[in-house]
Amino acid sequence: MRNYILLLCLSAFATFSSAQCPTLTNENLSSSFCNFDITACDLCVGDDIDLTVEGTGLLDGDCVDWYYSSDPSFDPASGQGTFMDCGSVTSGDPCDACVSILAFVQHGAVPVDPTNELIIVNSGGGLNINDLIIDFDFNNNSFNPADADIGAGCAYQFPAIPLTGCPTAIPAGPGTYIPPNAIIVVYTSADASPVNNFAGVCGTGAPVYYTQNSCTRTLGAFTNNPSGSRTQIVENADCPSCTPSEVTWTGSFSNSPGDYITGAGGLGNSGTAAPPVGWAPGNPLNVTIDPINFTVTSDMCGGGPYYIRAIPNPMPTGCPPAATQ
Repeated sequence: MRNYILLLCLSAFATFSSAQCPTLTNENLSSSFCNFDITACDLCVGDDIDLTVEGTGLLDGDCVDWYYSSDPSFDPASGQGTFMDCGSVTSGDPCDACVSILAFVQHGAVPVDPTNELIIVNSGGGLNINDLIIDFDFNNNSFNPADADIGAGCAYQFPAIPLTGCPTAIPAGPGTYIPPNAIIVVYTSADASPVNNFAGVCGTGAPVYYTQNSCTRTLGAFTNNPSGSRTQIVENADCPSCTPSEVTWTGSFSNSPGDYITGAGGLGNSGTAAPPVGWAPGNPLNVTIDPINFTVTSDMCGGGPYYIRAIPNPMPTGCPPAATQ
């Protein structure tokens, strides 16, 4: 007599507003012992199944861990279920997509300029915030250590102020990993005040992180209305193969609070709103997840039906839980 086990894998998926946090979709169970005109299949001890899933926002060397349980609402992220196996993740080289300048506020919004100057960056293929170098023009460095470049002289700190108008923004500080294709807002001085409204930036649908210089600058990060040219550079110190992102400019849009410069060198004024930035969804890195093969064990006999879920391991800081359904 055959002892059958019923396993069920639902064809649902998890998605979240932070577009580059891990997602798992298109999970699939296959076996020569199953009839896939329905989602369930009967198996006996020693039969095997193959499990596959697709994902985004995962890093090279991560795992997608598979679990089963007789509870249809079990949560493997909370330690529920029985571990089956890890599907290893292979991801593209983060340096295949370089960081880039989206915009910066050249003339800080009231009440204080240059305290409220800031720069907005795309994270490219993802990086540790410690490796993000904000390289100010030589004229804006002076000889005061407090006016050094951020990430190379001055360190980052978790922001002491909120990102107004952007409640889903994630604070970043020393050691924070920023996923691919995220927007990073950097307050350029430790004494910045939250006067800019970032609702437009969050409205792009991008995952938004924000951080702050740990140094209190004595000079503006960006000269308001320079008569000569100035150059702003941003780069990932961990990606020497990337060409640094540079913007060179002269003058200003109106020489008044709210003046900004785009990554393409365009000039504008947004008042107390954050500069307008563009963002397109998508992960610049290809991600593949190894399938797993699982053999039904004797201790499953007489139980079930069993339900299968997969979760990313680890989950990046600030991301909501993700799992197949």
